[in-house]
Amino acid sequence: MKFNPNDAKSLRDSLLVIAENNWEMPQKDIIEHMNKIAYVESLGKINAVQHGGGSGRGMFQYETGYKQGGHTAINRLINQFDFYPTFLDGLVANNYDVSGLSQDAQEALFLADKLQDPSASFKGIENDSQLKKEWFEEHYAGPDSLRTEKYGLFDRQLKDYYGKKNKKTK
Repeated sequence: MKFNPNDAKSLRDSLLVIAENNWEMPQKDIIEHMNKIAYVESLGKINAVQHGGGSGRGMFQYETGYKQGGHTAINRLINQFDFYPTFLDGLVANNYDVSGLSQDAQEALFLADKLQDPSASFKGIENDSQLKKEWFEEHYAGPDSLRTEKYGLFDRQLKDYYGKKNKKTK
């Protein structure tokens, strides 16, 4: 398959290969970790809008606005390949709201965001407890005073995630 940096799926798949090598884990585990985080953040909905007045958007609830989470993830994707994918067109005018992007595009942003962040990594994450800690410290990145509350949210959302996943496999 030829790499096409303007195709979100091709870009995501290339980032999965990079992540697999950097984090020394199979792509299926990386995808499962992403699915869990997306479910915790938005029930996995690509067009999700944060409840309660926050600016989080999309599967991973990247904040809108200049120098916010969505802007950072976009810059990290561009830096990863030293290239501007055309599927990012219009995001600046749309205040870096990623909720209009496809699932592949949002996953590409997430992967590039984590690969370009020196303190973020799925390397060594083997269970949900480790994933929860990584999510809180490197993705949610809220105040430590909310750790107990947000850990509880993570646990409740994962319980629901597993319940829905088990229904699909029956």
